[in-house]
Amino acid sequence: FDIAAAEAVGGGSLDVLGRLVDKSLVLADRQDQEVRYRLLETFRQYGFEHLDDPAAPITAHRRHYVAVAESLAASAELGEDDRWIRVLTAEHPNLRAAIASGLRAAPEEALRLIESERVAGLHGFETHYADILRAQARAGRDLSSVRFGSLPAGMENSNAVAAEVQKSLCPTAS
Repeated sequence: FDIAAAEAVGGGSLDVLGRLVDKSLVLADRQDQEVRYRLLETFRQYGFEHLDDPAAPITAHRRHYVAVAESLAASAELGEDDRWIRVLTAEHPNLRAAIASGLRAAPEEALRLIESERVAGLHGFETHYADILRAQARAGRDLSSVRFGSLPAGMENSNAVAAEVQKSLCPTAS
C-alpha cells in the first residue's frame, strides 16, 4: 500500500506508521521517489483480531480503492501518461481485496471497482468477476443499479461480456 492508503484506512495517523516501520512491523520498499508499505501477514491478522470494529478498516480500504480505481479509469480513458498503468499494477492485490470485500458487504462498490478496472483494461474481468457477479445475483443481492459503460477501442470482447453479465444481473435494465 502507499501513503494515501495508509491515511485513508488508518485515519491519518502517519506517526504510527513511521513507528511501525522503525520497529520492522511494517516494511517500507523505496523505488525511485515512491514508497510502498507491506504489513506482514501475521501482524495483519493479529491487529485485525484486536480491532473494536473490524468492518471499519475494511470499509475504508474498499472506499479508498474505489476512488483510486475510478481515478485510474478516468486517466486511462483520457490517454494520459503511463502513471495509471504503474499504479494499477502496484495496486492490483489491493483492488482485488477491495472487490472481494465489496462482494461480501457492498455489491454496488464492488461493481464500481469492477467497472473501473475493466475500463482501465485490467485482465481477468471476463473470466473471474462475471462468475462472481452471477453468483451474487443468484444469492439475491440487489444489483439493479449496475451500469456498464463503453470500453476503449480494442476491448470489444470485454464489452460483450459486460453486456451479457449486465443482462443476467439486471434483465430489466436498459
